[in-house]
Amino acid sequence: MAERLSNIELLRIIAIFFVLIRHAGFYAIGMPEAPSESQNAQTFILTLFDLFSSVGVNVFILISGYFGIKYTARGLFKFIFQCLFYSCGIYILFLSLGIIHISHLGLAECLFLRKINWFPKAYLFLFILAPVLNTFVENASERQLRVVLINFFVFQTIFGCISEATHFISLGYSVVSFIGLYLLARYVRLYPHKVFLFSKLKDFSIYFIISFGLSLLSFWAIGQNKLTLFWRIEAYCNPLIVISSLYLLLCFSKIRLQSKFVNKIAASTFAVYLLHSNPNVIDRYYTHTIQILNGFNGGLLYIFCFLVFVYLLAILIDQIRILCWNKILLLANKLGNVQL
Repeated sequence: MAERLSNIELLRIIAIFFVLIRHAGFYAIGMPEAPSESQNAQTFILTLFDLFSSVGVNVFILISGYFGIKYTARGLFKFIFQCLFYSCGIYILFLSLGIIHISHLGLAECLFLRKINWFPKAYLFLFILAPVLNTFVENASERQLRVVLINFFVFQTIFGCISEATHFISLGYSVVSFIGLYLLARYVRLYPHKVFLFSKLKDFSIYFIISFGLSLLSFWAIGQNKLTLFWRIEAYCNPLIVISSLYLLLCFSKIRLQSKFVNKIAASTFAVYLLHSNPNVIDRYYTHTIQILNGFNGGLLYIFCFLVFVYLLAILIDQIRILCWNKILLLANKLGNVQL
C-alpha cells in the first residue's frame, strides 16, 4: 500500500476539527432568541466560526474523491466495524453505568436504524456506489464528465439550495450531494485545468474570501431574523461552500509534507466524528459541556480547549478499535475461510 500524502492527511485532520467547531457553534449554544442579541460580538464570532468551518464535511468527501475510493470487502467491513465499535460500545458502557436503560430506540440507534446520525450511513452508501462511480469516470470523456458535473450542480443549487424543493438533497446532508462532490474531486484530479492550478496563496484566498463573505451575509440574515436564508447560506450544497471546500483541498494538495505522525493521527479522524456525534453523547455531554463553558468569561477559549480534548480522547480510544480490528484480521487469516 502506498504511503498516504501527509499534506492531504493534515487537511483530513483539520476537516474533522471543523466538524467539531460547527457542532459547538449555533447547534450547541443556540441561535439568538432576542433581536438585541442577534447583532452582538459573540453572534458575529460564532457566525465566523460556523462559515469558516462549514467546509469540513465537503472536504472530507472531496478527499475521498481526490484519491478515489477503492472498494474491497475488507474496507467495507472495516468501516462497518468502526461504526459499530463506537455505537454499540458507548451504548453498552452507558448501560453498565446506569446512565441509560435498554430500549428499542436505543438498540435501533446502535445499528443506525434511525434518521439521526446521517453521515455514517451516507458515507457507507457512497462507499458501496464507488465502483460504479469509478467505472463511469474511467470510461467517460472529459467533456461528458464536465457536462454531468455542471448539470448536477445547477440542479442541486436550484432544487436543493435556493428552493429546497427536493427531499433527497436535504441542503447537502445526503449521499446525493456526496456523489457530486466525489465526481468533482475525481475530475479535478484527472483534468487539472488552469483554474485548478493557482498558487497555494490564491487557493487559500478563495476559501477565505468566500467564507468571510458568507459570514457577513449570515450575520445580516440573523439580525434580520431571516433564519431560512441563514440555513441555506450555510448549507453544504451551497455552491459557494462547494467552491471554497474545493479550493481549500487544492491549497493543501500543493503543500509538501510527509509525516508518519500526521498519517497515524489522520487514520483515526473518523473516530472523532463517531464519538462526539453519538446520540448518547452529543446532547448529554458534548453540547451540554459547551453550553456550560460558554457561560464563563473567556468561554470561547475554554470551548476550544474542550474540543482539542475531545479530539485527543477519540484518537486514543481509536487505538483500542485498531487493536481489536487487527485481532479480527489475524483470527480470520487463521480460519482461512474468511478473506478480509
